[in-house]
Amino acid sequence: MKKVIYIIMTILGLVGFLSLYVIVCLVQEEEFAGLKYVIMIIGYLSVILFGGGFLMLLTKKKEVNEDAKR
Repeated sequence: MKKVIYIIMTILGLVGFLSLYVIVCLVQEEEFAGLKYVIMIIGYLSVILFGGGFLMLLTKKKEVNEDAKR
């Protein structure tokens, strides 16, 4: 069950990061400057989600490999 949550975290993080990149590239006018910073903060949070989910998946994989060796 936890593995599914980590996979969802990773996917959400990737989607958030890609949408951040696209929106920041598209929004270059001065009138959207405040919106740009809000989107950047959301993007950074999604990167943290991605990193956390991906690291947890790697850790779980190591635990499975160590259990298989025993």
